[in-house]
Amino acid sequence: DVESEHFLSYFAQVHYSTFDKGYFPSKGTEFKAAYSLYTDNMAQYNDHAPFSALSGSWASVVPVTRRFSIIPSIYGRVLIGKDIAYPLQNAIGGEGYGLYIPQQLPFAGVTNMELMNNSIMIASVKLRQRMGSIHYLTLTGNYGLTDSHFFEILKGKQLFGISAGYGMDSMFGPLEITFGYSNQTDKGSCYVNLGYYF
Repeated sequence: DVESEHFLSYFAQVHYSTFDKGYFPSKGTEFKAAYSLYTDNMAQYNDHAPFSALSGSWASVVPVTRRFSIIPSIYGRVLIGKDIAYPLQNAIGGEGYGLYIPQQLPFAGVTNMELMNNSIMIASVKLRQRMGSIHYLTLTGNYGLTDSHFFEILKGKQLFGISAGYGMDSMFGPLEITFGYSNQTDKGSCYVNLGYYF
């Protein structure tokens, strides 16, 4: 059962980026790490120790030629504690971070939000070809592991997904259409993005 709750949280984040563009970068590296501690009275949650979330991501653009790039990345999120609140659980889906909720992680082939276990780690590789000055073809492959316990994640559920898409870097932001498949949904998917992410 989902009930109304309130939270008082503590939050810290580090963000480092050398990407040359916000969308469709051609060079650079990005690293993010964040830690959140969630309480309902500034010290406890449900009359016991608070729970917390630790997340991190790394991505780099490796230019192979002037128009073709390989973009490897690794990212994940771990929830620590008990009685994790429903709206703060891990989730995957979409082509970008935070599609429906802030902690949602991208996963090729999953267009809607899918809730995951307390620990999730994902490795991704994108192959991107630029055509002309603003048109892009991208092939993405993901592999992930998820489990209720972080130290058991290597034995956890395996996730994989693949997608192929076309994008354009317009004056209104990125315009993209992507077709994919994932074993999480076990069906084909279509994802459309029109403009900047909010």
